Amino acid sequence: MKRFLLHTPFNIYHFETDKWQHPLHNHTYFEIIFILKGRGVHHLNDNSFDYEQGDTFLLGPEDYHTFDIIELTEFCFIRFNEPFSKILSIGDESSSKNIIDTLLHSPRQSRGSLIKVTG
Repeated sequence: MKRFLLHTPFNIYHFETDKWQHPLHNHTYFEIIFILKGRGVHHLNDNSFDYEQGDTFLLGPEDYHTFDIIELTEFCFIRFNEPFSKILSIGDESSSKNIIDTLLHSPRQSRGSLIKVTG
């Protein structure tokens, strides 16, 4: 399985495509994936989730995934590593650190999109 590396603390990757170019892979970093438009299927850790505009996925370093695109999709990936997540909690060592640690290290991806747009 391919493994992608992040050589900077933080990266934003925004693109539109009708064909996913990456094989099943995982990362050494955290990734927040925003679906800005389009629809398809996100294959994540032996689960498959239909996605559509407004869905948001959070992946940790050991999660593995790929996409099947059904309709032209616009993605925005925010990628960051563990040291960057520590910067987010500077100034409030208790509550924000606990929230960030819980969000980044809990198995939320097993339930699909963090945000579902209805209506």
